[in-house]
Amino acid sequence: MDDQVALLRGKVKYKEQIGIEPKADMSTFYEFIKEKLQANVCKSQLSDKTRTLQKKFMKSVNDGEMMLDDKAKILEEKWKNLDDDKATLILNHLDFIR
Repeated sequence: MDDQVALLRGKVKYKEQIGIEPKADMSTFYEFIKEKLQANVCKSQLSDKTRTLQKKFMKSVNDGEMMLDDKAKILEEKWKNLDDDKATLILNHLDFIR
C-alpha cells in the first residue's frame, strides 16, 4: 500500500512540477517516481501499476466499497478533480496527519 500512496503523491507532484499528466509521458514520469517506490519496477510495470490502481479505484467507487488504504482513495479522488494548489494542500494535510 505504501507504493500506492507514493504513486498517487508522485502523480500529483509530477503534474505540479512538470505541468502535464504522467500518462502523457510515462518515460519521464518513470524517472521522476522510480526512487520513491519500494518495489523495483520497469517502465511497463509502472504503467501497468498506474492503470491497475485506476481500475481498482473506479471499481471501488462503482461498487460503493472502500479501498484498504484511505489515503490512497482520498488522493486519487482529489487528484482527478482539484487544481494544483488544492492538491498541494491535501498532500500537506496528509503529511501532517501521518
